[in-house]
Amino acid sequence: MPFEIVHTLPGRLRVRVRRLVGDPAFQLRVTQAVGRVAGVQSVRAEPRTGSVVVHFVNQEDTRRQLVEAFENVTHGDRDSGECDVRVGGQARNLRRILADACRRLDARVRSQSSGAVDLEAMVALTAGFWGVKTLLVPGRLSRWHGLTLLYWCYGMLRRSAE
Repeated sequence: MPFEIVHTLPGRLRVRVRRLVGDPAFQLRVTQAVGRVAGVQSVRAEPRTGSVVVHFVNQEDTRRQLVEAFENVTHGDRDSGECDVRVGGQARNLRRILADACRRLDARVRSQSSGAVDLEAMVALTAGFWGVKTLLVPGRLSRWHGLTLLYWCYGMLRRSAE
């Protein structure tokens, strides 16, 4: 999620926006967009923590407009890991679409192979193989790449064993 409402009190709202950390241009964009909402008294962004504190006139309409302002300014925020695509006229999260497609493919492969083939385990073992190869045979990839591939292999196999 591009932003998260952390705390709310009458007339005060604290929102966490991860992209604020280390991005002064985005910080300015957020404070300006939120500051334009009618009823906002002050906006303070904290770039070290990624938090925004907003003081406003305590009205339900103002709260709704603040949430809309955060949604508009963070919409399509790629640094958050979220990316929306239009499917059948509706916005859908790309990561969820791909994860669902992979799960359906894995289920189909398992059913066709009577449970003998597990795509996640195959991907993990392939990453492990390439990690060992990278460590043992000098090539284009560094040893750090090999260690990273082995770490991914370990994580995927551990997750599939649970």
